[in-house]
Amino acid sequence: MDREPTGEDFIDFKCPHCGSLNSFSTSAANCVHECINCLDLLIVPAQDGEAARKLPFPIEAPRLRLRPFEPTDWQDLLEFQFEDEDEATGWIPTTSTIRTGDMRGPFYLAVELLETNKVVGSLGFTFLDPELNQVELSLTSKTPASLPGLELEVFEAALDFCFQEMNLHRVITRCGADDSEQRELFKSLGMRQEAEFRKHQHIGGQWLSTAYFAILEEEYFSEQSS
Repeated sequence: MDREPTGEDFIDFKCPHCGSLNSFSTSAANCVHECINCLDLLIVPAQDGEAARKLPFPIEAPRLRLRPFEPTDWQDLLEFQFEDEDEATGWIPTTSTIRTGDMRGPFYLAVELLETNKVVGSLGFTFLDPELNQVELSLTSKTPASLPGLELEVFEAALDFCFQEMNLHRVITRCGADDSEQRELFKSLGMRQEAEFRKHQHIGGQWLSTAYFAILEEEYFSEQSS
């Protein structure tokens, strides 16, 4: 999707978070952008006079729900992401506002199982460019063996959200180069391996390699139609 400003027409609207006036080129219609005042993320309306939208949460999937974290989720976080209660409770407020900020930090969604209402993962979205065209996805969760098929469902829901709601151009993710299961998972989603950084991280006394996978907007919709 071409988002280059035309310099001709603009869409004026109020931020659904803070109410301040925003103005974007018509090329930004239906795409995600930051409010110029509060920096919260929003969906630019299709045309002048329409209301902008907040990002549409929760995201529903057959077995799970992706939603913003709530204060009571800290206990579940101790099972897969944090070991300390203060660390978990202190982390949640940093995810409660869906904004990128000056440093383009990620925002996170809780992965909640519908059957038990238990949070079993956190999904990170990191924007990679100033125009908010590209995102990196990162999932932290319980071991896949205890929840077979969970990761696939999470990434399927995330890609649907990225391309159908935020109208992104490109989505990437990564895994350890020797993680054959993750590689197959990303390939099953229609993602391509674009790079492998060999022995670029020194962790635990070993040099580790990382494989990067990506999918473009047109590739995603081609997969959906096939």
